[in-house]
Order: sequence, then C-alpha cells, then structure tokens
Amino acid sequence: MNDPTPAVPTPAEAQAQGIQAATPAQQAVASPTTPQTDTVVGSVPQAASPAAAPIPPTKPDGLPDAFWDKDKNSIKGEDLKRLADADAARGETPAEAKDYKTTLPEGFKAPEGAELPAGYEFNEADPFLQAFRKIAKDTGISQKQFSAVLSVEALRAGVVQSQLRARDTALGENAQTRLGDLATWFDASFDNKTSGQLKAVLYSPEVVKAFESMKKSLSSQGVGSFSAAGREAPDASDGKPAEWNSMSNVDKRTWFIQQQREGARPRH
Repeated sequence: MNDPTPAVPTPAEAQAQGIQAATPAQQAVASPTTPQTDTVVGSVPQAASPAAAPIPPTKPDGLPDAFWDKDKNSIKGEDLKRLADADAARGETPAEAKDYKTTLPEGFKAPEGAELPAGYEFNEADPFLQAFRKIAKDTGISQKQFSAVLSVEALRAGVVQSQLRARDTALGENAQTRLGDLATWFDASFDNKTSGQLKAVLYSPEVVKAFESMKKSLSSQGVGSFSAAGREAPDASDGKPAEWNSMSNVDKRTWFIQQQREGARPRH
C-alpha cells in the first residue's frame, strides 16, 4: 500500500524544484509523530491554581489564656512546664479536709531555744486546726504544704515552752509549788472559765510574782494595815481562828468570804 503521508522534500530537492525547504521546526510540526495540542494560536496560557493557605493553629480547649501566645499562635511551653513542676513539687492533695495529717515536715528541727517538749502533739480538737483543714481543702493545699504551715505553729509552741522553762528557772526550785498555789487560789476564787484564763497567763516570773502579791493582799484584806513596804502583818487579836497559821491559803480566803457574807468583818 502507498503511504498517504506526503513526502517532505529534502533541501536539495526543494532547491531543484524552486521551493523553500522546511525548517526543522516546521518539519517537527508537520510530523505526524509529534503530538498536537488544542492550543489556539494567540491564546494566553492559564496559570496553575495556587496551593491552599495553611490554617493557623488555635488555642486548645481548656487551656488557660495565660498559657497561650496570641502573637505566635502557640502554647507557652516553658510556662506550662513550670506549672507542672510546681504541682509535682507541692505533692498530693487529700480527698477530704479530715484527711489532712498533723505531721511535721520530714527532717523538721526547731531552732535552738524553741525546742518542742518531748511527745509534743497537735490538739486534734483545736477549732483553729479544724478551720485550717477546711481552708486547706478549699484552696487546694497539698499535704506537704499543710505540714509546712504546721511547722510554723510548732515553732510558736516551742518558743512558748522556752519561755516557760525560763520562768521556772527564775522562780527557783519551788517554782511548781508556787504555780500550784496560784492555780488553787484561782479555782477557789473564780469560775472555771476565768480560772483557766488566769492560769494561761502565768508565762513569766513577773506575772507569777504579780499574782502572788495580789493573792497575799487579798488574803490579808481587812486584817493588817499598809506600810511603805506593803501590808503589815495583823496582830494576834484580829478575830482570826486559832489554827490560822496552819490553814492553807484557800481556807484563809474562804474564811474571809464567809465573814463578809455574815456581816462580821474582821477588825482592822
């Protein structure tokens, strides 16, 4: 069969035939092996579609604003890490307020002069302790932090104990006897509440001596006269019972109260 494709003359043949030889580009266009496109001569090629712009990250749900960088649209990792480290350092929080334990921090040691007495324990019935437990739970304080605050209270108690030891040293060997006499006098002269409050203020030798002076004055009220040095001792004809000198201070005070109630006041 004859090839229907017209032959392209060579340059020599074209010169002999008086026609212009086809250029290599024209030959390529005329070649049936060259794929043809539908591009219209003179048309403008279409630009490729641009890639979709990336969507900026958004703040995760539940993340506090303090940990989100609005300018960088990113999480403040360093701040978040510091918070996590702080949570780990402060320890666990008990489930309920009553679960807080009255234990001191591990290795706690009171400074010199504020040592706790042997066997010191917190008073579980103390209303201040109960209130602190509730506050600790409401504010999310951990057991470790709770114990740290208790150490401050322990230091205060240690300072008080140090003051009491100094008081007893100043009062001498009969310190406890003198304190016992005042406690007995308080109980005999006042109601339980007032007596307890008075006993609680005997924290220094000066206070103890002041109450002893008042006790002496009240015990001999209406019996002796005052001098520049204090009340003078009453004479033997003052109407007191014969066993007066052997009576305890409480008995003497009771006797004076009875005399006043009966209207028979002792002679001055």
